[in-house]
Amino acid sequence: MTTSAGERGFILHSRPYSETSALVDILTASQGRIRAVARGARRKGQQPLQPFCEFWLNWHGRSDLKTLRQAESSGRVYRLLGDALYAGLYANELLVRLLEPEAPSVMLFSAYSRLLEQLADAPRNLSPALRALEGALLAELGYGQDVLAHEAGGAPLNTDRFYRWDWTQGWLPAPDGTGYPGSVLLAMAQGDYSDPALEKWARRLYREWLDSLLGSRPLRSRELYKAYKEKQHASSRPARGQH
Repeated sequence: MTTSAGERGFILHSRPYSETSALVDILTASQGRIRAVARGARRKGQQPLQPFCEFWLNWHGRSDLKTLRQAESSGRVYRLLGDALYAGLYANELLVRLLEPEAPSVMLFSAYSRLLEQLADAPRNLSPALRALEGALLAELGYGQDVLAHEAGGAPLNTDRFYRWDWTQGWLPAPDGTGYPGSVLLAMAQGDYSDPALEKWARRLYREWLDSLLGSRPLRSRELYKAYKEKQHASSRPARGQH
């Protein structure tokens, strides 16, 4: 039987498992994403296993489904509001949907921690933080720096050329003015999305890649965010008769 010895982790998702227990997806540094039964988690008086809060965790079990033995808050609680909350829900859903279970990644754990810190600061522009998390996740899935910076045959991308993505081969040359500029892809490989123009290119490419990896089932977090923005927009309209 495998037993953890005091591991930091974040609750990505929780749902009822029985009348008193919950089924939780957890992101850890040493074992990646794990799924565990938290017995008694739904009883009154129990500390809630809330998202965006770092926990010290202990669990045991050999199978893909662990049993959570202990979960204590480390004191790091990231309070996300408004757009930042929906950005956090989006990140959590991506990790649950796409991360293979028990695939350790200290880099991705650190990227997720940084994302929560940035979202908690409520920046006006959330996009660079989200692109960094998407980039770290894609790197974990095999679409990292080497893929971004090289042509299908393995040669480095040319900054003066344009490229199109082919899922079976990789980056292939494209007519000028179409696809993605080589200079942009090389800049993306460095993982800095602070430049607005570069961030827009990254958003387009990462959306294309992530949507293909996710398949036909839509992200619930996107639907929730869309409904939130529509409600926000409707409430900001002046009532009929007002000017």
